[in-house]
Amino acid sequence: MFLRELKSSSGKVYIQVIDKSSGKYKVVKSFGSSFYEKELFNLKKEAQQWIHHRLQRRIEAHITINFAAYKVYKELERQLKEKKATISAEKAIEIAENIYQIQVKLPNSQEIISKTIILTQEQKYLSELFNFGC
Repeated sequence: MFLRELKSSSGKVYIQVIDKSSGKYKVVKSFGSSFYEKELFNLKKEAQQWIHHRLQRRIEAHITINFAAYKVYKELERQLKEKKATISAEKAIEIAENIYQIQVKLPNSQEIISKTIILTQEQKYLSELFNFGC
């Protein structure tokens, strides 16, 4: 995102925040317009603060998500160690990526039946380790 000063044919200057992340210029927010330098200075300052705070919130959200993912990963490592597993956290994640569960709703009783699909010995090992599956 960046600040753009757009001058009209009348001499008025418009202050806009522009985003080009999708390849095209897109006006994210307009902050106003003026003929006067002092007003333009205040509009630019307001726009720059808005960009800074918006980017700061995105950065903070990104850090929070990464921290949560790291905590989940460390918990997986801890549980694997506690269970004296013979696989690493990376290997457990790789195995788990290909375990699926299907749900079927029976037409007469409306009961929902769930079934975990375990296809390999590694998946069976992981299933037994964490008590899920068949």
